[in-house]
Amino acid sequence: MSTEKEFTVAIYGSEYKQICAWVLRNRTLETGGDLFGLWFDDHTAVVQLVVGPGKNCQRTALSFYQDVEYLKKVGSNLTIKEGVCHIGEWHSHHTIGLKQPSGGDQQTVWTNMPQYNLRRFILFIANVEPKDEHGVNGVSVGCFLFEETGTNRKMLQGNFNLLPKESPFRSKCLKILQEGAEYMNENEEIDSMTEISQISSRKHIERPLMFYQPHKSSCCSLM
Repeated sequence: MSTEKEFTVAIYGSEYKQICAWVLRNRTLETGGDLFGLWFDDHTAVVQLVVGPGKNCQRTALSFYQDVEYLKKVGSNLTIKEGVCHIGEWHSHHTIGLKQPSGGDQQTVWTNMPQYNLRRFILFIANVEPKDEHGVNGVSVGCFLFEETGTNRKMLQGNFNLLPKESPFRSKCLKILQEGAEYMNENEEIDSMTEISQISSRKHIERPLMFYQPHKSSCCSLM
């Protein structure tokens, strides 16, 4: 019987919704960004802030490349001034049905980790889910830990713990996030993201499912 501790990501629910909103803007092309936070222990990460795509990012139906200069600028600010670390990346596989890192994704992570002297790295994979009874697409995200110990490498799928309220870093770092961003989600869009309960008795969920359900008075739309 395995005694290995499960991999868990604690993330503000509002930051998880940021990912979902960006994904719904690119339903046939990949999009992505970066994850900043801290490690609570070897198998527990706390994501404090999600960064979206920079304006000079490149994407196709099967690839996403972040705007490197945007990431450098935002990352330097968050690391030096706020004390959080670049602990992972996220990107979408939109509607292609692949709910885990592709072979190319895995190779990229394993290749890059030694260059940055990393032993752990997180990758989120987001997917557009089939439409509900109201004709609305949903989004779910999976989290994966890449861990290297000595000569051993392993990739673990984990669970999310969605934290209430909002990340204090988003409002604090809003200006630096806006400068060079491809697009910033509107507050109304995030407020309109609703989690669909899957297993109510579980605190940790493998792929929380969100649907965009705009308020009638909202002028914003991801549809």
